[in-house]
Amino acid sequence: MLPVNILLLMISPYTTIIPVMFVAYKVMQGNGLLLHKNPWNTGLILLFLWSFISGLLNKNPISATASIAFLLSFFVSIYLQNYYTDKESIERLLKYVILFAVLSAFIGIAEKVTCLVYNKVSWGRFFGMSFGIPQSSISKLNYRISATFGNPNVAGTWFSAIILICYYFYDNAVKKTKFLYMLLILLFLFILDLTGSRGAAFGLLCGIMAYTYFKNDKKNMFSLFSLFVFVVLLMFVVPQFISRTKIIDAFKIGEQNPILNNLNTSMQHDVNRSINSRWEIWLGSLSLFRNEPITGSGLLGIYFASKDLFNFYVREPHAHNILLTFASTLGIVGVCIYLYMKYYLFKGLMLLHYYKCKLTPVLAGVQAIIIGHGLVDATIFGPQGAVLFISCSAIITSLAAQYGFENENVSETYWLRKRIHQF
Repeated sequence: MLPVNILLLMISPYTTIIPVMFVAYKVMQGNGLLLHKNPWNTGLILLFLWSFISGLLNKNPISATASIAFLLSFFVSIYLQNYYTDKESIERLLKYVILFAVLSAFIGIAEKVTCLVYNKVSWGRFFGMSFGIPQSSISKLNYRISATFGNPNVAGTWFSAIILICYYFYDNAVKKTKFLYMLLILLFLFILDLTGSRGAAFGLLCGIMAYTYFKNDKKNMFSLFSLFVFVVLLMFVVPQFISRTKIIDAFKIGEQNPILNNLNTSMQHDVNRSINSRWEIWLGSLSLFRNEPITGSGLLGIYFASKDLFNFYVREPHAHNILLTFASTLGIVGVCIYLYMKYYLFKGLMLLHYYKCKLTPVLAGVQAIIIGHGLVDATIFGPQGAVLFISCSAIITSLAAQYGFENENVSETYWLRKRIHQF
């Protein structure tokens, strides 16, 4: 079932709920699964309860119902903590993720080419492509792909994580397979560029630095530094200061290959517009927080907020900043719970680093990607982004538990199953 679940997770935001519900069902069945009583799992339950209460206090049934997302995240964590407790099983999981990420990458390329040729991507409805659905025309200029993730920024978060995962295997591979992983890294860097997500690119830079710190191996410094510089040049310098059209025309291939002229323009979308739009969202979200500093406005409270608070042309489900989203939707209480959970994850990473766990650099890198990108976006509040964050965090707690992290209390999930049936 593992390949099918990962395929359903990555192939479309609409199918992500299927493997999540499957995992929830398996956990509620019990069958000897262990419940790790740690701050991460406790935090998810507290977020579930608090977001439900916040929704009720704000008299928003949709917000209260959305709290189920935290409960489902709890089930996903329990499942991963039981079935992925060693390096071999986790690497097997990551290899399937890479496999289906390749499929997503080629769908993204097809999306970009279709846009350039036909000016719309009407076939992308199933994949949740956010532009040109179902038939509306779109501009060829600076078109940003979303591939199978429904949003260019969510796609950026995922492909940034995949790049680090590929580097992990490149780092630990024998010479015969290193070349394959290098090609995959180049492919996913190209796809990340097509998403046009500068926030995800910045997150990747944070991830590379975290990987470097936790790897702590001078032999890897050159390759990691080279990757860092390449990302900076490809994502930030080249799109803003060099006209790729002129370069292509200089080699006299522009007229013969008009697609090439526009293939790498996604990162050239207006920086000022991105900053101004987020600034308006941040100001509105701060106003929400000031109105309800303790309870927040409830999950999706930003979306349902009064237009008087948001001087922006479209409603947003989050504040385009992780901490600000927690603050404006769940108040100070939600922020404190989230920060406590993150502190626990950091301690877990430091423990794994102390015991020289080989997976520590890539797990820390993915967390750093989410934190870095989370300064200007909140992709963990979408289905696929949430699963990426929850899965990485649950695996950290799972590995840390193998070293007796804080002598965690562990019990069978029978009590959980019994209470659910009683409810």
